Amino acid sequence: MKFKVGDIVGFSLVAPYNGYGEIISVLDNLSPPKYTVKLGDDSIAEVFEWWLCPTRVVPSATVNLATGPSVDLDTGIVGGVGEPGTGGAKVEKEYVDPKQAVGSSKLGFSHVPITALCLLSPGTKNGADKYGKWNWLELEDGNMSLTTYLDAIQRHLLLYRSGQEVASDSDINHLDHISAGIAVLRDAMVFDKVADDRIKLSKEQLEKLEALINNDI
Repeated sequence: MKFKVGDIVGFSLVAPYNGYGEIISVLDNLSPPKYTVKLGDDSIAEVFEWWLCPTRVVPSATVNLATGPSVDLDTGIVGGVGEPGTGGAKVEKEYVDPKQAVGSSKLGFSHVPITALCLLSPGTKNGADKYGKWNWLELEDGNMSLTTYLDAIQRHLLLYRSGQEVASDSDINHLDHISAGIAVLRDAMVFDKVADDRIKLSKEQLEKLEALINNDI
């Protein structure tokens, strides 16, 4: 949610309200959120987030919602604010793309390396050729052994740590096999296919193990 109660906001797209006002309530269980804004003439407008833009009034100006009916969004001048003859207060305007305002609350993929997807492909295809494409989704819920996948990932990691770059049976980099195994495992977890058959240590045992691993004993 970009705005909060008490913020002074400008309207960038809502005719005939091209002006500014103060947010007095927020309905944040909607996507995008819906705001109730008190305008300069004491009227009320209910608007969605993409119609608003933040405004920051110069400190020397006095914001008076009762006498400031509008803002010129091209020049950033708020008319009727402050003492007569001041020409209003200068406002810095930020235009918010309506699509961007909605999209920013959803998952983004611009930070995911494309190379990761490319390098993931050989490992997942190798598994599909061996066991069938999307084979884990055909299992009954809770029938996929978690430790089976963890063991396979561990084998690839041990060989890679020992200096072997690619698996001898596939000529695929061990790290790409590991990435493929994790991708399949996480997908199966989302769809409730995994049986969690790991060893279950107590809280105290886990704390001791973590201390041992971190050399903190």
